[in-house]
Amino acid sequence: MNRNGLTPTLLLNSTHGRYPLGSDSWVRATAAALDSLDPGGHVLITSVGLANWELTAHLAAVKGFPQLVALPGEDDGAGRRYYERCLDELGLEEQLTSPLFAGKCDSRSFRAIRDRLAFETAELVYPVSVRPGGRLDTLLREFAAAGGRVSDDFRVEYAAGGWRPGYRFDSAPLNPALREFSSGWLTHWTHSRPGPWPGEKPASFYSGMLATPDLYVRSAGATLARIISDQVIRGSSLHMSGGAMMVSLTGLPVSEALPLMRWRSRWRRWSMEPFGISFRREALVRLGARRVSYHDDIPADLAQGERKFSQRRGRVTDWRGEREWRLSGDLPLGAVAADQIAVLVYDKNWLELCPRLTGRYRIVPLLAEKD
Repeated sequence: MNRNGLTPTLLLNSTHGRYPLGSDSWVRATAAALDSLDPGGHVLITSVGLANWELTAHLAAVKGFPQLVALPGEDDGAGRRYYERCLDELGLEEQLTSPLFAGKCDSRSFRAIRDRLAFETAELVYPVSVRPGGRLDTLLREFAAAGGRVSDDFRVEYAAGGWRPGYRFDSAPLNPALREFSSGWLTHWTHSRPGPWPGEKPASFYSGMLATPDLYVRSAGATLARIISDQVIRGSSLHMSGGAMMVSLTGLPVSEALPLMRWRSRWRRWSMEPFGISFRREALVRLGARRVSYHDDIPADLAQGERKFSQRRGRVTDWRGEREWRLSGDLPLGAVAADQIAVLVYDKNWLELCPRLTGRYRIVPLLAEKD
């Protein structure tokens, strides 16, 4: 049965890579589908948590489509508060949006429940980019076999993988200027973010992705540019004992850190990426930075003030080789004299970006310019 004369419609995308580009075929096809459909004839079934669902929700809001947003939880106080947060973070219009609660469930089970709920609610499905043999493909076949309407008007071939950060340190010799960073410096290396930066609304991430389709907008280089623009390195609780918010740095000379930059399949990210900021060590020690102590097992009775500066050595990888230092909370760049800071970028192509943000710091490419 149609809702208020609108057809419940599902634009179907499987998950793709962790780092979506605006130029990805599934992204362009989803945008084209919404350009072709009439907001006055469809209520879109959307959801949250993954780019393949959130992109549709964000674009639908931009283009004025009514939506049914599938969410974990129940229609109670907690469920409504979560729903209101999703409205804010994705930039959804409350007047055009209604929640579709999936019931209480954890994040993993929600995905399966959400997928089936979406098909149960839909009257018309447009497969956009669906992985052959995957769960959505199975549900799509069941939906069609039961007489559901399926249109391939916007369908594109599913492409696994997608963009991910990649660097070649054999493409040029290292910059001789790196020799001065052999000792007495602490470096914070950045990472590409698989989605919004901490504290950033998803709507901002998707807007940026669509506005700059050929670049990954939350790359390590973009993260470095943001740090310089915001004048702060924000602490993170990732892999920190007790969830403490810390800024991680390494005491490794820059030339020794580069060979440790590798893709970690377990975490689906690089251990470090070649964009960072180096500080004179004594400047950060004055701010409370401390060397991490390594243990076979962190003592259970260790005080929290010491625990956050402690790390297990590791049974497979010996983490002592990273020579990690930590600083509690955030690190405001303004607390360190500009002449005690150096900005490190992968190659000279990034020199054009950083001076536009600030000219106060020395910028050092890691790779030497080719002859």
